[in-house]
Amino acid sequence: MENFTHYNPTKILFGKNEIEKVAVECLAYGKSAIILLGKGSAKKHGIYARLISLLNMHQIKFITYEGIKSNPTYQDADAAVKLAKENKVDLIIALGGGSVIDTAKAVAMGYYVDHSVWDFYMQKVERPSNALPIISILTLAATGTEMNSSTVIQDTDGGMKKGYGSPLLFPKVSILDPEFTYSVPANFTIRVSLTPTPAASDTNFRAPCARTNCYPLLPVTRIRCAKTGVTRVGVIQ
Repeated sequence: MENFTHYNPTKILFGKNEIEKVAVECLAYGKSAIILLGKGSAKKHGIYARLISLLNMHQIKFITYEGIKSNPTYQDADAAVKLAKENKVDLIIALGGGSVIDTAKAVAMGYYVDHSVWDFYMQKVERPSNALPIISILTLAATGTEMNSSTVIQDTDGGMKKGYGSPLLFPKVSILDPEFTYSVPANFTIRVSLTPTPAASDTNFRAPCARTNCYPLLPVTRIRCAKTGVTRVGVIQ
């Protein structure tokens, strides 16, 4: 087994109704936020309405960027950065699953630079020296991005997916209310609950490639869509 050091500065608020504390947590970082959303599930199930009600009660200004895809793109991140800059926000609230939180991390880096966030992932620029604080409200447990410093997004035009990491990208606070995941289909919940184990063991219990210092044999998952019957194969990041 490889030796390792574990470091996690993210504050975790776990349990029922912990979202009630979101405004107080936000106020530690400012009074203006950009909320990032996926394609509508958080609105459909009333979580977004509950969030903005709490923000309004504490006079926290906010704007919303929604429509983040299940495989997040740098194009969405760049557009959210533009909106955040126009409104001079103090922090990011990521309401959703891993794709939304990964996009929030890209936006956090992009806020303080003039170039595309994709340049970070392509390692064309210096590493970020500053980032907006992130508060995440998780609605789908799968990747662990709500309490790590990594982010994966893609360039849909170029057909490329890239990961990036920085200590600046740990969410400041992550709110984990299991009730927010009740709308996720049971079969999908079972599958994603298995994701962290092979992903963690792959890096902690196997030596990296001597030539590249990378872990080339990443675990693979197969997910079959119950509606279409299509099976998709992907690498667990």
